[in-house]
Amino acid sequence: MGATASDTQREIGEIRKDVSSAVSELKQRVTRALSPMTYVEYAQENPAAIIGVGLAGLSLAGVVIARSVAQARRPVTPAERIQNTVLGAAESLSETAQRAWAAVPSLPVEVRLGGGAAKDSDTKQLTLPSSNPGMMKRALWGGLVAIMMAAGGLAARRVSTAIWEATMGEGPPTKKV
Repeated sequence: MGATASDTQREIGEIRKDVSSAVSELKQRVTRALSPMTYVEYAQENPAAIIGVGLAGLSLAGVVIARSVAQARRPVTPAERIQNTVLGAAESLSETAQRAWAAVPSLPVEVRLGGGAAKDSDTKQLTLPSSNPGMMKRALWGGLVAIMMAAGGLAARRVSTAIWEATMGEGPPTKKV
């Protein structure tokens, strides 16, 4: 910074000019990069480069397609099937829990008036309207039952598959196990 206020003002003015010129240069470059005519000019000047870029793009697309086909044809191991089943069950359970939580109109709320924990004091309990202390217990029970049913269903499916494969020597006649 300058020694005087006028020096500082002059330096600020120079900085503003530098920033303005940089911004205008950037605008020109972006405008040129976004202009289709720029690429037409490049294509006319060097058609081999355009062909090379096109071939590189086609090669990249071919690699992506080949990898996706190979991935789709790859056999799924039993561990991956179990992992996918567990993840699907967890997502389903999470969605069910979110819907159940949204369906609960209000949680039980209890307000205690008075001080201390003395039993003989003038402590009054006030339960707000539309709250039901048993509602939370019912929601927890429903969640527990849902978890146990999902786990039991997954276990039954796996055991049935193992028995079927052991006796028949092939996978069960379903789409996905």
